[in-house]
Amino acid sequence: MAKIKIQPAIAARIILATVLRGIRKNQGQNQSQIAAKLGMQQSGWSRIERGDSAPTVSQMGKIARALNTTVPIIMGKADQIRDVAEKRGVVVLDGPIPESSTSPASGKDLDIINDPATLESILIGGHVATEPSLLPNQSNRLQKQGWLHLEKTDVRVLKTILMGLGEVTYVLDVMVKPGKALVTSSKALGFHTDHHRADYVVWHCLEAAKIGGESILVDAEAAFSMLDEKDQKQLPKIKHYEHKVFDGDEGSQPLLSMQNGKRKFYYTPWLAAKNDKPQPQQGVKEKMPPPQKRAYEAFENAIKKTPNMEIKLQRSEVLIVDNGRILHGRRAFQGGRRHLKRYWIQSSH
Repeated sequence: MAKIKIQPAIAARIILATVLRGIRKNQGQNQSQIAAKLGMQQSGWSRIERGDSAPTVSQMGKIARALNTTVPIIMGKADQIRDVAEKRGVVVLDGPIPESSTSPASGKDLDIINDPATLESILIGGHVATEPSLLPNQSNRLQKQGWLHLEKTDVRVLKTILMGLGEVTYVLDVMVKPGKALVTSSKALGFHTDHHRADYVVWHCLEAAKIGGESILVDAEAAFSMLDEKDQKQLPKIKHYEHKVFDGDEGSQPLLSMQNGKRKFYYTPWLAAKNDKPQPQQGVKEKMPPPQKRAYEAFENAIKKTPNMEIKLQRSEVLIVDNGRILHGRRAFQGGRRHLKRYWIQSSH
């Protein structure tokens, strides 16, 4: 007997329903609350969430406002799910469910998926976020102040946040380990930025230290604004050494550059670049041309004068920083097994 070949298929409205349900649940709203905002019965909203009915174009704007998001974010998430579903062999049907149960493209029998829960189970491991990565007010705060502190964030929500920010390029368990690396010691760390390819740095706290271990943040833009114009013009000429992590890394980066019309700072004050070779900061500064040395010292002093923010991450909390703007450091710590998961993110924007 010939073996019947089955291919899962789903209507596009089920994908949209999956996104809407995920956003609502992530925000802690129930169906009745959303229905009330939309001026409809709870049963009407339930039909939309199940994919039994698709919202009209005019309804989408109202739905987005009720969910504290925007139509582009909703449709962007739906497109993400569609892409991953198709890569995992799911046929997406844009129109009505066809009378024929056979795919004209593959010749396989179609197994129609009729609810969001089944779709979510198929997409597990497919790296799809059905919720918005950050709420609009959170995104605005991140853009305005350059950092964002989130409380009680589980791994599933963290996954959507990381995806929304861009591509994860490097992951490190920040905990005390044998060796000379400062980042995996219990010692204090001075203000610095991470690798220049990390547009964002995200830490997820798995366990906090009993004493100390606070993250310290300072805005390089605020420090830069304190400099006179002559010193500002010297900063792009100053290079800091950078460990080669990725293919194509040059080994050094300018302290200041422009990226997408924004200033981008790269600051590793304990190391600098001299002829593309790592050198301790002490001594290298003295070899800088006088205008660069003056500008560098002025920038160091401005950092010291700029107000900083201290945050002691507790278990399940998240800290996100704009790595091209916010300098970060750490207080020394003791007690407990302080363990943070650090992610480098290359922005998708």
